Amino acid sequence: MKIRYSLLSGFFFALSTVLLQAQNLIPNYSFENSDLVPEAEAEAHNLEGWEVLTQKGDDFHYAIPDYLRVDGKNKAKVSEAYFGKIEPFEGKGMVGLMAYNQVIRGFREYLSIRLNSPLDTNQTYRLIAHLANGNKHYGRLGTYFGFYFSEELPSQNGHDAMDVTPQLETTDVIFSEKWQKHLFSFKPDKPYEYLTIGNFRTDENAAPKVFSEDGNSCAYYLVDALILEPIKLPKAKRTEQSTEDSLKNVASELLATISAEKLGGRPVLKQQVIEVEGDILEVKIWDDREVDDDMVSLYLNGKWVVENYTLGKKKLQLELPLKKGNNNYLILYAPSMGNKPPNTAALSYRDKDGKVKKLLLKSDLQSCGAIQIICKS
Repeated sequence: MKIRYSLLSGFFFALSTVLLQAQNLIPNYSFENSDLVPEAEAEAHNLEGWEVLTQKGDDFHYAIPDYLRVDGKNKAKVSEAYFGKIEPFEGKGMVGLMAYNQVIRGFREYLSIRLNSPLDTNQTYRLIAHLANGNKHYGRLGTYFGFYFSEELPSQNGHDAMDVTPQLETTDVIFSEKWQKHLFSFKPDKPYEYLTIGNFRTDENAAPKVFSEDGNSCAYYLVDALILEPIKLPKAKRTEQSTEDSLKNVASELLATISAEKLGGRPVLKQQVIEVEGDILEVKIWDDREVDDDMVSLYLNGKWVVENYTLGKKKLQLELPLKKGNNNYLILYAPSMGNKPPNTAALSYRDKDGKVKKLLLKSDLQSCGAIQIICKS
C-alpha cells in the first residue's frame, strides 16, 4: 500500500506541475533549470531563460543576482548562503537580488525573462510572487519590490537603478524572514513580451526601513515561484423580460433567494442592506486593515464594475448606476485569496440622509458577500 500511495502521490504532483506550467506564462518560474550547478554567488546568468541586465566585470559591484540551490556548492548552497538562509518555496532553486544598498548609491540587481507568449491587451492577468529575506539575513533593510513589463529586453547601465516605472509594485516596504505570497493584477496596455524583477525606485524614493538589528545597510530579497496567468471571471448572466411585471417578479424571487444565488459557482450571501437617494451612488473601496494583497471584483446588477483589483490604503472611487426599487445587489467576488483570508473590503457611501457611512464586505473562494441597495430615487 505504501508503494501504491507513493506512486499515486508522485503522479498527481507531476500532473499538477504540468497543469501549472501550461497556464503560467513565465518559463523556468521556480528557477529549477540551469546550465550549471552554481558554485558561488553571482551566477544567475546560468539560469535557463533568465537574463542578467548588466555584465560581470573586474569591479566587485557588477550587480549580478545570485542563483542558490539545495544542491549548490560553497556560498551558492542554500544552507551556506551568505545573504540569507531559507529553503526554496518550491523545488530546489531560487534567486537572490540586491534591491538597495545604502553604501553604494543607486545599486540594483535585476533579472529579465521572455514570456511564453505576448500579453493580450483584452485580458486581465494575475501575478503571484513569493518573496523573503530569510534567516541570518545579510541585509537588515526593507524596500519596495516591482515587476516591469516591456516589449523588448531592457538594459541596465552598470549597477544603476533602471529609469523605468513598473506596472506592478508592492504596496509598501516589505521584509520577512519567511516566504510571503504577493498577489497583483493588471490589464496590459501593450502586448508585452518581457518581465523584469527588482527595485525600480531611485534611492530618494526607495524609502528603506530598518527591520533588524543584525545585518548590513542594504535590502536583499530571495525570490521563488513566480506565476503569471490570465484570470477568467464568470460571465455575467443575460436575462430578457417582456414586461415590467415580470421584472418585479424576478426581483421578488431574487430577494427571497439571494443566499441561494451563485456567482461563478459560489453562493451569494447578503451581508448588508442600505438605503440611498438618487440613481447614481458614489462609493469608495479600500483595505482599512493590514494590507495583505486582497484581490477583488465587484458585480452590480449583472455587470462587472471592477475586475481583479488589488486593495490597498488608497481609496478607489466609483459611481454605481442604480435602478429604482429594492433589486440592486453589489457583490464582492474574490478571484484569489490575500495573505490572510477572507478578502475584506471597506466601503463608504452617503445614506439617504446624506451621512457618510462605512461598512465591510467579506468574500472567499467558497462564497461571495453582497449588499442589497434600496434606491429611493
